Amino acid sequence: MLRTFLKLIPILEEHIEKPKLRKCEVCGYPSSSQICAFCRRVKIVKEARTSGNKGEPRL
Repeated sequence: MLRTFLKLIPILEEHIEKPKLRKCEVCGYPSSSQICAFCRRVKIVKEARTSGNKGEPRL
């Protein structure tokens, strides 16, 4: 069963569109979006701290 799946991988890869990578506008690391996930999370935490929210940041 595993061998069959491994044989299918190249066929499946032909039909899957790979995301285009670009640079994060904040840190410059590769990302599939304008701002990478890490920088988005950092922004959420900073906004929560400056808004005086004592609980967890809202996602």
